[in-house]
Amino acid sequence: MSNYRADIDGLRAFSVLAVIGFHLNSALPGGYIGVDVFFVISGFLIGRMVLDEVSSGSFSFTAFYQRRARRILPSLLFTLFWTFAVASILLTPRDMVAFAKSAMASLLFAANVFFYQSNEYFAQQASELPLLHLWSLGVEEQFYIGFPVLALILARLSWRWLVIALAALGLGSVAWSQIELSSKPEAAFYLIHSRMFELIIGILLSQLRGFILTPVTAERVAWSGAALLFATLFLFNDQTPFPGLLALLPCAAAAAIIWSGHAGTRLSRLLSQPVMVYIGKLSYPLYLAHWPVIVFAKMAFPAKSDAWLMAPSVATSILLAVISYHLIEKPIRFGRWRSGLAYVAAAAVLFVLGPISALATAGFEGRYRQAARDILDLKGQDPLASFRHKECFLDPEQGYADFAMQKCLSYHRPMALLWGDSHAAHHFAGLNREIEAAGYSLSQLTASACPPILGYVVKERPYCRDINDRIVALIEARKPSIVILSSFWKVFHPDLLKQTLIRISASAGTVVVLGNTPIFAEPVPRFLAREDKSVPIRMSDRSETERKMSEMFAQGLPGNVKYVPLMELSCPKGVCVLAGEDEAPYYFDEGHLTQQGSSWLARQIVPLVIERKRGS
Repeated sequence: MSNYRADIDGLRAFSVLAVIGFHLNSALPGGYIGVDVFFVISGFLIGRMVLDEVSSGSFSFTAFYQRRARRILPSLLFTLFWTFAVASILLTPRDMVAFAKSAMASLLFAANVFFYQSNEYFAQQASELPLLHLWSLGVEEQFYIGFPVLALILARLSWRWLVIALAALGLGSVAWSQIELSSKPEAAFYLIHSRMFELIIGILLSQLRGFILTPVTAERVAWSGAALLFATLFLFNDQTPFPGLLALLPCAAAAAIIWSGHAGTRLSRLLSQPVMVYIGKLSYPLYLAHWPVIVFAKMAFPAKSDAWLMAPSVATSILLAVISYHLIEKPIRFGRWRSGLAYVAAAAVLFVLGPISALATAGFEGRYRQAARDILDLKGQDPLASFRHKECFLDPEQGYADFAMQKCLSYHRPMALLWGDSHAAHHFAGLNREIEAAGYSLSQLTASACPPILGYVVKERPYCRDINDRIVALIEARKPSIVILSSFWKVFHPDLLKQTLIRISASAGTVVVLGNTPIFAEPVPRFLAREDKSVPIRMSDRSETERKMSEMFAQGLPGNVKYVPLMELSCPKGVCVLAGEDEAPYYFDEGHLTQQGSSWLARQIVPLVIERKRGS
């Protein structure tokens, strides 16, 4: 323990509290940088240990991975056991199957790959994936599979070559991460090749022990690092292109704090306070516990606000972390129960009795009565089929050229064109039938999370801007009789929307903007399948967006532009219609319409915007 530094435990405390604050939707919009700080700390501590042992000739793969197992597995297995138990109660059969798969991936330290591959647009929302946070553990452990091998091979050549190779790998990683942000942002976020530079920064930092800072310089470096760290904490948000080059900022800040801490700065003494050190020691089990606690709390109490759930979630997370650290991790890691057989047995039980049994029983579907299972199965409806997925409704990695134009674009006049994101695509099934009955053909050009707004840039959708530019060019060339725009409208782009409407109004006979449909706090089928519906489903507050939209249309737009607010149609007198008379859900998640819901709403929309042609 001669290399132990209390201030690093204090920095761990800062990191885990930042992440928890971010996940609780508190005033820490950049709190996710806590994970990046963790990576730097991990690289510094483990890299130093590995390189010291390699240098002295005492490195052993067996000893190294035994230490990693004793450090990682006890709290991880405890977390997987209790989350599995709670998931078996709260999750629907389909979601339970997904959870079981994620649990197996997590135990194999491949959660980052699993969640990347599962990151389809209509997959479960991130806020409903109890083990999503374990992606970072996957990145870390995958790195430590290859790093010791690289260290042993290159150290035989020379220490200089090892440092050069690590620096080259780090530079290549950050460059690749930045490149992927513009084409595959999900890959840049989840996968090791776009994240390993953060661990490498820590490793390279561990080799600066010969560069001793003077006390005055150390103070300046420490507080500069702290200032930079807090700047990223409050100036970054979920719209910041990340990781990429911007991830270097919190990593550099963490490196500055760690490096200067050798000199015993005032910041290092502050981080070494007992409460910070204790939270730092709890940081790993606390990180493991906090996210599933938040996810399960929202599922168990869907009618409660995030603010109401905040204190109980934090308290429960701390309690689980304390139990895990004192009763499980410490006895196994430092006590007499250090046999590797215990881990193998526990993992085997988890695989056999947990995920495999869930997969074999279709997510323990016997927990639900048949009528509830039918509701959860959407009465056999296939939402993606009605969206015309990957043909007329594009995935994030698809561009304009991927539209199946022979299917998406009608050549029969008069033509109506549906343009927007998934909240446009979910109208197609219903509008197509009603618009054809009114004597028009309906074309569809829609793309996931890509609102129909010229000049609007979506970080996660690199092709969105080009798609919109080319759709407008098509509108100007084809001059459709009607253009229908629909989207998950937000409050921060009314000016750009207004400019878009003015431009396309010159080429279209009528421009129709469909307002927002309701967004609920939980998937509608889950609510409808619940036996006890005494507590109404909670709806997200969209009043600010509705107000902004109304203000924009009141300011004057061309006369052929119409706005059709949908909240009153969807929720007459404030009561939202969730299902038809046969109990078939009108929504398949928190806000997207099923085919039946689309038809129900279209029958109300079309008469407001289209006069039926004679003879139709």
